[in-house]
Amino acid sequence: MQDYMKRTGIRKLLLIILGVGAAVAVLFAVKFVLRLTGNKIGSGRYHAVDCGMYPDAYIEVDGTGIRFGNIDLNALYRKNQLENILKIQHDEDIAFDTGFSDEELEEMSDLNKMFVENTFEYDPDLATKDGTYTKLYRCYCDGNLFGLYLKYDAWNRTITITNQQAVIEFRKE
Repeated sequence: MQDYMKRTGIRKLLLIILGVGAAVAVLFAVKFVLRLTGNKIGSGRYHAVDCGMYPDAYIEVDGTGIRFGNIDLNALYRKNQLENILKIQHDEDIAFDTGFSDEELEEMSDLNKMFVENTFEYDPDLATKDGTYTKLYRCYCDGNLFGLYLKYDAWNRTITITNQQAVIEFRKE
């Protein structure tokens, strides 16, 4: 009888341990899925992948703040963005007035000031779903016509600048 009670007690203990282990595994799985499907970009440092001009470039993400390092965003994107805005503003057929002078547009087009010298605060609620685990972020300051589009892939842990002039991928390591 005692032997039977010992075996039953051990079985119950093993079942309890297995049940607790399964519950912990489910909690970890839920946390993982929520991390992949949330609107925030995962915090940490993302390093440039195969970027010949800026091999040491990186993006530092902390909460909703994004800051680039070791990269000249103006050299990559500013000229084209500024030319397009000025062309639209000066085209009489389009009749679009930004409300800014050419000098003000030149000053506000400084992408390094927005993203390299300062931390840019993005709004995770404005993310656009691009795929199961990917989101697009429009990184423009309020009232500013210049900025970047970022694509965050939570599954592969990458951030990609998707502006047409140069597509650069950054991977979290």
